[in-house]
Amino acid sequence: MHSEIKITNTRRGSAIIVVTCFIMVLIILVTVAARSVATHANISTEQINMEVAFCLAEAGAERGADYIANGGKTPHSFSGQLGEGTYHVTITGKSTSGEGSGIAINGLININPNNSTQSEFTLIKADGSTITRDTLTENFSGYTGDATAIRVKPKGNGNQNNLIVNDQTYSLQNSTTYDITSNSMSVSLFNDHVNKNGKALGRWYISIGASDATISP
Repeated sequence: MHSEIKITNTRRGSAIIVVTCFIMVLIILVTVAARSVATHANISTEQINMEVAFCLAEAGAERGADYIANGGKTPHSFSGQLGEGTYHVTITGKSTSGEGSGIAINGLININPNNSTQSEFTLIKADGSTITRDTLTENFSGYTGDATAIRVKPKGNGNQNNLIVNDQTYSLQNSTTYDITSNSMSVSLFNDHVNKNGKALGRWYISIGASDATISP
C-alpha cells in the first residue's frame, strides 16, 4: 500500500512538471509573437512617416519650382501644409552686386527659448516692425515674409541648426548670439508642433534666405 502511494505521487509530480513546461513554452511563444507584431507595427509606422516626409518634401520642391518658373524673386522663404504635415522652403540666390557686396546665407536655426539678455531673439521686418522672443507664444501663428535683420542665439545640436554661407557650411555655436542683416532677406518663422486647436506647443525655428548679407560674429 505504501509503494502504491509513491507511484501515484510520482505520476502527479510528472504531470505538474509537464504542464508547467507547456505553460512556459506557451508564454514564450506568446511573448515572441507579441514582439514580432510590435516590431512589424513600428516598421509600418516608420515606412508611413518616411512616405509622408517624402510627399511633403516633393510638395515643397514643386511649389518652389513653380515660384521660380513664375518669375518669383530670390531669396524667398515660405511654408505650406499637406494633410497634417507642414513643409518649409527656402530659395536662395547669390549676390551679383560685385566685390564687397555681401554674402549669400541660407539655412535653419532653432531659436533659444530663454529670453534673457544673453539669449534674446529679434526679427526686424521690412516695414520696420519687430518680432521678439516675447512674441513667440502658443497663440502666435508664425511669420513668413521679408526681413532686414535678425538677432538670434541658436539652441539644440548641430542637426537642428545649419547655415550655408556662400555655399560653405557655417558652424553655429549655441553660446553665441548672431546678427544677420540684409536688404534682400526672406524668412519663415514657425513652430514645429501646432496642435489641432492652432496652439504652438513645440520648438520655434527660423528659416533664412538672404543675399548681399552680413553675419556676425
